[in-house]
Amino acid sequence: MNHTHSSESRSPLKRRARPVRIYLAIILLVAFAGRLLGQITSADEYEIRAAMLINLTKFIDWPTRKTDASHPQLLICILGSDSIGPIAERYAQNQSVDGKSLQVRHINTVEAASGCNLLYVGVGEQKHVDPVVEELTKKGVLTVSENSNASNPYQVIGLPTLNDHVHIDINLAAAQRTGVTISSKLLRLATVSK
Repeated sequence: MNHTHSSESRSPLKRRARPVRIYLAIILLVAFAGRLLGQITSADEYEIRAAMLINLTKFIDWPTRKTDASHPQLLICILGSDSIGPIAERYAQNQSVDGKSLQVRHINTVEAASGCNLLYVGVGEQKHVDPVVEELTKKGVLTVSENSNASNPYQVIGLPTLNDHVHIDINLAAAQRTGVTISSKLLRLATVSK
């Protein structure tokens, strides 16, 4: 009888200990998942921007001088080293817009951008683009970066992160100076400044 009483008296302690251990395990798992999600969110941001970059080309008409027979492909250039580049390359494989294959090219100087249809300005490269943005505009190069158009009024499209979402900012005046026409479907999804 004593043995049974002793085992019954330990049982409630064991029952209390188990929920505490489970509770601690859940806390540790949530803490680890939070750290892991932080890494995934950063990676997802690059994936989303790269996919948006490729898909933007489907809603933009470039001036004839950028899409004539002497331009057999639609060229997306990435200025500087940016994590978006390799992902954009992967998404561009076997893609075409208006019969022109998409090609992603990494460039190291702004001077190399004049033949591009779209120039993605990587982090830290904006200072190199600002002095020549007018020249790029005249050559029909559409500029895109992860900065908002509010902080960079000369670019055509910004893909800033706001409230954990990548948004589309479109500067219509800059687009018109570049000579591109942006589809109303894309404009409806974007924050548009004139």
